[in-house]
Amino acid sequence: MPALARPLCPILAGIAVAAPLGDQALLFLLALALDANLLLIVVQRIAARLTRRRSAPEPGTLYILRRTVPHLRARRPFGVVEAQVQWRIAAEKRREGRGLG
Repeated sequence: MPALARPLCPILAGIAVAAPLGDQALLFLLALALDANLLLIVVQRIAARLTRRRSAPEPGTLYILRRTVPHLRARRPFGVVEAQVQWRIAAEKRREGRGLG
């Protein structure tokens, strides 16, 4: 149970015991408590995800990403890198056709 809901449990239990509530009102209170708990859990998970995202990556992780992710690999635009790859492939085919490779 989330930490924010812990102080509310005795209060809600006291209200449910002391107040003259019918069956439908108790079901409504239980549904309301369930919704509040689910909302708190979702908010905590989103907050945890945002704090993980804001933390700086380790230097080794960034180095690995630069080696594996194409747009981080070079300082040149990705289109230039792709064009160079196509030129190299075309040059290899020409060399193979001439019998130089």
